[in-house]
Amino acid sequence: MRKHLFTAAAAALALALAVPAQAQQAKAAKAKGPAPHQVTGTIEKIEGDSVTVKNTKGESVVLVCNAKTKVATADKKEGATVADLKVGDKVQAQYVEQDGKNVCKKIGPPPPKKPATKEASPKVE
Repeated sequence: MRKHLFTAAAAALALALAVPAQAQQAKAAKAKGPAPHQVTGTIEKIEGDSVTVKNTKGESVVLVCNAKTKVATADKKEGATVADLKVGDKVQAQYVEQDGKNVCKKIGPPPPKKPATKEASPKVE
């Protein structure tokens, strides 16, 4: 009898701890919002606040910019607008999918490529 009571109490305790943990994980996932995406490529078209970027695979991604979008160019690291972007510019953009649109959070020049490192060759004396 005691064995059954102990088993039931342990199961109830495990359940009581598991339910709040799952609720907290779900709440944290919801608070983060939609998952961010990134595209790197060349600006193919600019129409109003929409920028189309052709990625390295040849796929076009249409990005919708708004007042919250951080825009940078090679000349303007801060304070740039979509009007400062040009067709042919190489860019990297971060965006999220909202209401069926790719809402751009940040767009600007891609970071510089890291130079290939050469292996140290032994000195010959």
